[in-house]
Amino acid sequence: MTKIRYVGAEDGRRSAGPARRGGRRVRTPERERSHTMRRLLAAGTVAVVFLLTLSLMMPVRALKVSGRVLADRAMLKSVADSCFHKRALRIDRSYVRALVLRDPWIEEARILPLPTGVLWVRLREARPVFSLEGGGAISADGRFLPPRRDIDVSGLPRLRAPRREGTTELSKATRQLVRELCVALDRTPWTWPSGLVSVEVGADGDVTLTTGSGLVVVLGSEGWDRRLATFAKTLPLLRPRSGDRLDFRFRRQVVVTSAAGGRNGG
Repeated sequence: MTKIRYVGAEDGRRSAGPARRGGRRVRTPERERSHTMRRLLAAGTVAVVFLLTLSLMMPVRALKVSGRVLADRAMLKSVADSCFHKRALRIDRSYVRALVLRDPWIEEARILPLPTGVLWVRLREARPVFSLEGGGAISADGRFLPPRRDIDVSGLPRLRAPRREGTTELSKATRQLVRELCVALDRTPWTWPSGLVSVEVGADGDVTLTTGSGLVVVLGSEGWDRRLATFAKTLPLLRPRSGDRLDFRFRRQVVVTSAAGGRNGG
């Protein structure tokens, strides 16, 4: 709220404005704090501009990699060869980023020059969610991750899905399906006995899960969120045994095929 604190020395009229005494400004604690904050802000801006300019003018003498424990040596050498002893201003960061992303196990990369002559490479690793027969893994976005000696994916659920002819890559439609399935699995409470062992994707897009206790869960090609939620709710009631097949493709019932023979609808 504005306070009227000034009486004009010449004509005696009151005026709303900054505090004055004898026709001069009076520095109140509020004004002092405001001036101090402006000075600090200006000094900070100058310091940031100076550091940015310094970081762009200094030659790169070291490489700092974060976000990945197991960095590929060949990738690091190619980055170092293309950047060392060059000013950060003259480094093509898009080119360096492309070099880094040649490694399929790297999902995202940011290249940041530091004022100490260090080029900071910030990485985000791909997250493998399924292992593949014959080696390798599949990431959450459906990309193929080639096998590596220093990365063990044998504990992940095994994925069986159609691949491009003559390659290890999944087809475009299968990659999209895997992405959507991962989202559905993340949203569902983990209630499967002994965990998930394998995921099979048929040529028609039907998805079948196999749990560690030997249950076979048929989800079909759509509505996975709803069907997985139904599975989580009905599992304690159905009390299936190892080898039983639970088919959730039907709207109002679950078809249970016993491993010992027989078929029931619930």
